[in-house]
Amino acid sequence: MPFNFQSYFLGATDIGLVPYVITALFGIMPFATMYVYLGSVGRTIAIEEGFGASSIALLLFSLLATATLIYFVGQKTKRKLQEMSAVPG
Repeated sequence: MPFNFQSYFLGATDIGLVPYVITALFGIMPFATMYVYLGSVGRTIAIEEGFGASSIALLLFSLLATATLIYFVGQKTKRKLQEMSAVPG
């Protein structure tokens, strides 16, 4: 869900300001970090080193590692949320 819609819908709920800010920070930071990293790697490859095979391989490996990390963090978060919302009984 795009961040603008997410912010709008979460603003219409009973979530307090502090939990919202903390959750938004941890939800946005991984993607912001990924975008900054990809931009710096892309700039380095394009301007300073050129598009050699090793540079492209490193970029692809970095993209794969970042996507894998985001996937596993998402899965762990989903499991934790399911545990927290499970009704005992």
